[in-house]
Amino acid sequence: MTAILRKELKGYYTSLFTYVYYALYLLMLGVYFVKNCLTSYSTEFGYYVLSKSFVVILIMVPLFTMHLLAQEKKSRTDQLLLTAPVSVFEVLFGKFLATAIVLLVPVIVSIGYPVYIAGRGEMSTQFLIGSYLAVILVCMVLLAIGMLVSSLTSNMVLAVVLAFGVYMIVILSRIIENYVPFEWLYKMFHSLSVYNIFYAMISGIVRSGDIIYLFMLVILFFSLTWLIVEKKRLGNTQFGIRLIVCLAVFGCVTGLGMHFTKVFDFTAEQLLTLSQDTKDTVSSISKKTDIYYLGERSRINATYEEFFEQYEKINDNIHVNYKNVQSDADFRNQYLATVGDVSETSLVVISGDKYVYLDANEYVSTVQTSQYSYKSTLELENQLTSAIYYVNSEDSQNIYYLTNHGESQLETGFSNMMRMNNYELRELNLEVKLNSVEQTIPESCKALLIIAPQTDFSNEEITALEDYMRDDGRIFVAIDPLNEDLTNFYQFLEKYGLKTESGVMVETVEDNYVYDTEYYLSPKIQSHEITKEIEKNHLAVLTMTSKGIYKNGSANGYQCTDLLTTSAKAYAKVFDFDNITTKGENDISGSFSVASLTEKENAGKMILLTSDIFFQDDVDSDCVGGNRQFFLSSMNYLTGTEGTGILIPGKEVGNQVALYPNQTQGLVKIMALVVLPVTVLLLGIIIFVGYRKNVIPNMKNRRKQKHEENKEQEEQKEQ
Repeated sequence: MTAILRKELKGYYTSLFTYVYYALYLLMLGVYFVKNCLTSYSTEFGYYVLSKSFVVILIMVPLFTMHLLAQEKKSRTDQLLLTAPVSVFEVLFGKFLATAIVLLVPVIVSIGYPVYIAGRGEMSTQFLIGSYLAVILVCMVLLAIGMLVSSLTSNMVLAVVLAFGVYMIVILSRIIENYVPFEWLYKMFHSLSVYNIFYAMISGIVRSGDIIYLFMLVILFFSLTWLIVEKKRLGNTQFGIRLIVCLAVFGCVTGLGMHFTKVFDFTAEQLLTLSQDTKDTVSSISKKTDIYYLGERSRINATYEEFFEQYEKINDNIHVNYKNVQSDADFRNQYLATVGDVSETSLVVISGDKYVYLDANEYVSTVQTSQYSYKSTLELENQLTSAIYYVNSEDSQNIYYLTNHGESQLETGFSNMMRMNNYELRELNLEVKLNSVEQTIPESCKALLIIAPQTDFSNEEITALEDYMRDDGRIFVAIDPLNEDLTNFYQFLEKYGLKTESGVMVETVEDNYVYDTEYYLSPKIQSHEITKEIEKNHLAVLTMTSKGIYKNGSANGYQCTDLLTTSAKAYAKVFDFDNITTKGENDISGSFSVASLTEKENAGKMILLTSDIFFQDDVDSDCVGGNRQFFLSSMNYLTGTEGTGILIPGKEVGNQVALYPNQTQGLVKIMALVVLPVTVLLLGIIIFVGYRKNVIPNMKNRRKQKHEENKEQEEQKEQ
């Protein structure tokens, strides 16, 4: 076999065609590298560069494989090979191995790009490995298919056309599978599609069953080639028996591999690795729950598809369905009547009569971390798990939020967290309620949310709030620190010891503010039952722009406790906002609280937070869920709910960024787009011409002759 391997490699590397292939591949690699990495400041080489350059291999493989057997048959040299003093298997394997080496050399050489990238940014090695694994394995499969096709004909053009035809079926399998009439048949086609496996691997989804399947495909097609070449010697009976054995072994090994497959999460952000809270929540579901993906099944992102399947694997009651809402008016009218613009890839989660619509536009929250950089967080797991919990919950605790004063509502991350912890948000217009028959805050209200009112409350509304507090009420208040026009409401807060100072808080201690902005507060955490989870997990809370609360105030028997505080060097900026970082004579010295609890035995409890920016999802993302944890703990304390609650953090995405020096980008572009491809092509031309003109063989002969002469001279000296 070694002789066959050397012969084939010599044939390839003395052919100009090989170097044309290398030059084309390196050129394509360079184009995608410059476009998707260098000028985009990305490190995702495998997904955006290596996988796209694979098209060159796809085109060139049939041109290589047509030489393996079809050309041998045409030139009638196949009998010489097959009667050589080596077995047919060794001949075929030598040819296969030589072609594989030639095809994969530029893929291996491309590792130089990730080495260059790794020194300039954060790159996920495991994500890159998934892409290389996909390219190498699928290349071997295509090579084995091409070799089989080459064994069926002596016409090289026909061999190329047939190979391309098979490859087109492989590529189009993702579209063809959607026309399969039965679900079980669709799943079989989908899971066995080489294209789908390739797409999954480059997306970071590596399954042990897929690796076994691809290896078995290579072995199967190689074995079929071997049988076809040996058919005349074997006879029809032996050929049929061995063919059946090959197919049976392939089916058994592949079936077992697929059945016991294990999914390896090679995604850069570990997107497929579900939290323990999700596993515990979903595994406890006892009712049938349907997750509807809104969009074409053939267009779903491979990562999303595998992500949803993880939920199905946890609990048999969870079912993922695909729905084209454009063609299903009944579904749209029943579940999406209130949704203005339905985004593709959105979800509807249904169990019984309860359902939740999850907008795809809210899966990712983004925060600007500096003038030139952003941080994005994927909240899909948090949203989907909370929706599943909500539609299966029966006795939710009602949390009412006030309206009619320009109040803000909870953003997606906070509302999902509330839903997942068995809190149901309900709207309450206090003015309308006072004019109704009942005239009081509903008895089912476990707690009342008042978030950033923009207009003041009437005397009647204030009286209703006081009655509610007197009757063991629970209120969480967040105010807009820039709104000073709430006289009645601020007086209401002051009755419970929560007196606020005018102006905006400015910090002077660097640890207590963020983004080099002195009024973007990251307050000190004070030990309390509400803050113990934050302290335990070493989280920060960002209140950003805030007012100050007088420390340890008390009134009417209510005792105040500070939860979040400024440093003693902070001050309330009341005047001269053009010089906000400079303390003026009329500015008020701290320290202050920016979040306080007031409570009285056998009466109500209230928490005041002096920042409405606190509730923005991007701010919460920036403190890794610290704001949500504070809010959840606050609500649990107010409602008397035991336990720490469920809080599933988002996963930071899009952080594979590299900083390529501007002064060297031009040189790198020239190297990638010109120097490397042209150098390889010129090398190929020199070698090709050298062999055609017998220059290189003559040089080798002269070197060999000189070596023999030197050897003879040494032997003569010894004699």
